[in-house]
Amino acid sequence: MERQRFSLWLSRLALVMILVFVAQLLAACGTGGTATQPGAGTTAQPGAGTAAQPGTGQATQPGTGQVSEADLAPPEQQVLRVRMVSDAETIDPALAENVSSETVIQQLFSNLTRIKPDLQPEGEVAESWQFNADNTQITFTLKETQWSDGQPVTANDFVYAWQRFLDPRTGSPYVSLISGLIAGSEELNSASATDTAAIEAARNNLGVRAVDERTLQVDFNQPTPFFPSIAALGSLAPVRQDVVEQGGERWTEVGTLVGNGPFVLRNRTPGTEIVLAPNPNYFEGPPTLQQLIFRVITDDATALANYRSDEIDINESVPPAEVPGIRNDPTFQDQILSGTRLSTYYYGFNTTQPPFDNAQVRQAIAAAIDRQTLVSQVLNNIPSPAGSFIPPGIAGHLTPEAAGDAAQSFNPERAKQLLAEAGFPNGEGFPEVRLAFNNCCSHDLIAQRVQADLQTHLGINITLDPRESATYFSEIRRNTPSMFRTGWNADYADPYNWGPLVFGPESDQNYGRWQNPDFTRLLQEAEAATSADQRAQLYQQAEQVLAQ
Repeated sequence: MERQRFSLWLSRLALVMILVFVAQLLAACGTGGTATQPGAGTTAQPGAGTAAQPGTGQATQPGTGQVSEADLAPPEQQVLRVRMVSDAETIDPALAENVSSETVIQQLFSNLTRIKPDLQPEGEVAESWQFNADNTQITFTLKETQWSDGQPVTANDFVYAWQRFLDPRTGSPYVSLISGLIAGSEELNSASATDTAAIEAARNNLGVRAVDERTLQVDFNQPTPFFPSIAALGSLAPVRQDVVEQGGERWTEVGTLVGNGPFVLRNRTPGTEIVLAPNPNYFEGPPTLQQLIFRVITDDATALANYRSDEIDINESVPPAEVPGIRNDPTFQDQILSGTRLSTYYYGFNTTQPPFDNAQVRQAIAAAIDRQTLVSQVLNNIPSPAGSFIPPGIAGHLTPEAAGDAAQSFNPERAKQLLAEAGFPNGEGFPEVRLAFNNCCSHDLIAQRVQADLQTHLGINITLDPRESATYFSEIRRNTPSMFRTGWNADYADPYNWGPLVFGPESDQNYGRWQNPDFTRLLQEAEAATSADQRAQLYQQAEQVLAQ
C-alpha cells in the first residue's frame, strides 16, 4: 500500500503508550527483516494479548508485557492525538487504498490476523489456521468475538466482506490484493457490473466458505503460503451485511458504523479530524485510551509547530531542514523514534503515451537523477538511495552487483546518450511534461530537485503539478499523468506484494500500465515455483527486467 517512506517520529508520550499504539497503527507496515511463511501442512497457534484492565494492579498491553497501573495516566488524560498527513478518503475496508484510510480502519476493525514486529502473522480474530499439503487451501478457526453492538462475529461476516470487496459493483481500487489468488476471484471481479445474475453466480462460486459459524475455508488458484499475512490487511476486514445494506452509502458514518476493532467511531470532521473511543465489546477488553484523535495536517512545518505547542502527541514527517536541529536539541533528543521500513519511493510514467512509451526516454530520466545528492542534501540522509524497486529485506531484492547494467544509478553522460538515441538530443523537441505529486510531506522539495537534475543533465523542462493529497491516488488511477510521484510500502513481507501486485499486467496499482512479456513470464514461473530459493531467484530476474 502506498505511503510516505522517510520520516522522523516525535512523541512525548510514555514508551508503553507508544508501543501499544504503534503495534496497532502499523499492523500492515513492514519494519525491516525477512519473514518466513507457514509451511505446508503446518498449524499456527498464535498467542493473544490481553488489554489493560483497570483495578487489577497490573495491566497487560499487547506487545509490551506488564506495566504498573500506577504508571498510567488518569482516564481523563488517556487521549492520544496523532497527525495524519492526509484525510482518510474512506473508512470502508472495501474502498481503502492509502495509509490514512488503512490506519483508521485498523483501529475500527479486527482482521483474521495481525503482523508482529518480527513480520510474522499471529491470530487476531483467528484462533488458528491449517494449510492443506500443497498450500492451496487454508482453514481458519475463529475465536468467539463480538461486534461493537454485541452481536457475534462469524465466518459468514468474512465471506460477505470478501465477496463485496471483489464485486465489480463495489468498485474496490485494491482488488489485485487477492484477485487471482483466491479461486473464482477473477471471475467475480471481471463480471459485468450490470449482469446481476452473473455476479451472484460468481459470488457463490468464490473459493471462500463458512463451514460453520467459527470455521472459514479459503481455496487458492496456486500455492499461497503467505496468505495469513495478507489476511492482516484492512481491505480484508469483516463487515456486517445487515449494517452495510441498511446504511447504504452512509454505513460508515458516526452512529451507523459497527466494527469489531479496539475502537469505535465517535466523531468525524472531513479534512480536519477523526475521533475514536474505546469499543466496550473488543475481544481483548476495551483500550485504556479514552480518545484516539487523528488530526489532518498536510504541511510538515505546521505539524511540527503543533507538536512544539503540545497540540499533537505523535508527529511523523519532520521537515528535512529541521532534522539537524531536532537531532541536536536536548528537548527533542529523547522523543525521536526511528527505524527502517520495507518501502520504496519512486516516480512512475504513463507508458501508453509519448514520450514515455519509449524505454530509452525512461532510462534517460532514471540515469539523470542524482539520488545520493537528493538524499543527503534535501532529505538529510533519512532515506537511502534506491537502485531497485524491491527493498532490502524482501526476497527478490536486486543489489547493484546483481543488477549490473540494469542498475538504476546516476550516470549523466549515459542519460544524454539515451535521450539523443530516443530522438531528443540535448532535450531538443522534448514535449511538455507535467510531474504530478501529492502536496504534502516534502514531495515538493524532491520534485524540485528532480526538476533541476533533468534540466541540468538532459536539457528538458518539467512542469511541477502539485495536487490535493486526499484524492491524489484516485485521480492518477482514473486519469494517469505522463509522470507522477508514487511509492510502495510492504503490506506483507513477500515479493508477491511487490512484483505482481504493483506491476503485474492486470494490477489496479499499475497506474502507468507498463507491460513486458518477460516480466510477466518470470512472475508466473515464480508463482509456480516449489522451492523458496527458486522463487526468490525468479523474482530477482523479474526485478532485473523491471529495472531495465
